[in-house]
Amino acid sequence: MAEYYYILPTMGNLTPSQHAAVDEPNPIALSGGPGTGKSFVSLWRHINRHNQTNPIRSQLLTFTTSLAHYLQVGSASQNESAAQYVDSIQDWYYNHKGDREEIIVDEAQDMPLAFYEDNKQLRKYSNKISYGADDKQILKPSAIKPDGSFNLTACSPENELRNIFNNRRFTLDKNFRNTKSIMEFANVAFREANIPRNEIDSCRAPGDKPTLYITNGDIEKQNQKIIQNIELLNDDEYNIGILTPFANPPKDNADYLTARYYFNFLKDRFDCSYYDWKMHLGVGLTQMKNVHITPFKSAKGLEFDTVIIPCFDAYLQSFNVISWRDFFVGITRAKSNLFLFSSKDITITNPHLNSVINKQFL
Repeated sequence: MAEYYYILPTMGNLTPSQHAAVDEPNPIALSGGPGTGKSFVSLWRHINRHNQTNPIRSQLLTFTTSLAHYLQVGSASQNESAAQYVDSIQDWYYNHKGDREEIIVDEAQDMPLAFYEDNKQLRKYSNKISYGADDKQILKPSAIKPDGSFNLTACSPENELRNIFNNRRFTLDKNFRNTKSIMEFANVAFREANIPRNEIDSCRAPGDKPTLYITNGDIEKQNQKIIQNIELLNDDEYNIGILTPFANPPKDNADYLTARYYFNFLKDRFDCSYYDWKMHLGVGLTQMKNVHITPFKSAKGLEFDTVIIPCFDAYLQSFNVISWRDFFVGITRAKSNLFLFSSKDITITNPHLNSVINKQFL
C-alpha cells in the first residue's frame, strides 16, 4: 500500500473569508466546526509568510503529533523552509522553542489557558499569536468538569482565548470535508454538538448514509467485514482511517476497543500505519500510510476518504477518559464513507438514528 495521499487545497479554492484570514497582516482568531478549513487556513497563512520576498519566520504549532506530521507534509509541498517550522506544541516547547515573528496555533483549545496568559510561556517567543479553536473538539479527559463547565487548567475555550488576544475574528461556516449525510448523522447522534444548519447544508455532496453493521457480539464477523471493506476500497490515492475510542484497554478483556488491537490484526494483511502518543513517546509519528489506525484523540485534524469505527456502541457507555466529543471527532474525519460496527442494534434505544443510517445485520 501507499503513503497517505495528501492533497493541499490551492489558494484559488479558498473562499473569500478564508483568503481574508490568510492575508490579514495582524494576528487572527479562527473559529468553525470540523471540516470548515481552520487547519488549511493556518497552513496557507504559514506558507505564504515563508514565501514572501522577505520571508516572515512564522511558526505553526498544533497539539497532536499526527496533525503536525500532516501539516509538515503540506508545508513541504510548497516551501521546505516553512515545513521546518511546523511542530507539535510539546516538541517545539521542549526541543525547538525560540523567537518567532508570528506563532500560529492550530487546535489552540487543547492547551491550558495559562499557556497563553503567562508572558513567560508562549508570548515570551512572539508578540503576534494567531490561532484556531473549536470547543466541540476539546478532548482532554480532565477538560470538562462534572457540572459541564470547562476546566481552564486543562483547556482554553474560545471565549477565554478571545479575551486574552482580542485578535480579528474569522468565522468559517462552510463544510469542505464531509458529505451532508455524514453531518446529518453527526447532528442526530450528538445533539450536544449543536451543529449550525448552514454548516450541514453547505456540505460538498449529499453522499451515502453511514452504514451501521450489527454483529450481535461476534467480533470475528466484524473483523472479516473490516477486511472486506478495506480490500474493496483500497487504492493508492484513497485514505482509510480505522479509529477507536482507546489506545490501551480501559478494563480487562477490552482490547477490541483499542487501536493497537486492530493494528496487530491487520498489519500482516495490509501495509498500514499505527499511532498512539503513549506507545510512540519520544519518537512521534514518522510516517502515515493510506490505511492508518489510531485513537480518536490522535486523529484530530486529520481526514480520510473512509472512516471505520469498530465497536461504535461504546459511545453509549460511560468512560472517564473519553466523551461524546471523542466520537464526534472520529466520525467527522470521514469525507465520503462512514462504516460503524456495533455489537447490538443501537437504534432500539435510539430510534432517531434510523433516519440517518443504513443498517446491515452480519
